[in-house]
Amino acid sequence: MRASLLLALLIALVPAQADVYRWVDDSGRVHYGDRPVVGAQTVPLPAPLPAETAPPVETAPDPSGDPGPYTAFEILAPEPNATVRDAQGRVPVALLLDPPLLEGHRMQILLNEQLVPGDMPGMHLALDGLPLGSHRLRIDIVDEFGVTQASTPTIDFHLRRPVAETASP
Repeated sequence: MRASLLLALLIALVPAQADVYRWVDDSGRVHYGDRPVVGAQTVPLPAPLPAETAPPVETAPDPSGDPGPYTAFEILAPEPNATVRDAQGRVPVALLLDPPLLEGHRMQILLNEQLVPGDMPGMHLALDGLPLGSHRLRIDIVDEFGVTQASTPTIDFHLRRPVAETASP
């Protein structure tokens, strides 16, 4: 049973054009490998199955961002990998968008890959009540049909407790 399991694993791991060899050692144990040894026999392998063509998969917007019809669309604050220190979990967010929001477009906030209810009201806001820890932020611009037209690059930021100040002597 163990030998057949080992053979199955070797067949799965060995490239399609490689040979598999079987031999018995002096103790009577059966071995399989991809290199010939004295007394080894080549094991016939089944022909590989034809590859199936998978249908295209819709993916989330590229985390590197796509300004779409805008010449500039990015998150200015917080900066990528920034550490924000706030006891109430408040994180200021500022955007750069050029030209201004086009007719029929609106901005949506994605925090930790989850849509934040409501539209982003402008180029500055504060996310309130966030838990301490690391977070991911992206802003999407969607049209009147909810189709994403532009995305900022996804940024990571870290929310930490404020550092206690010590009195100077």
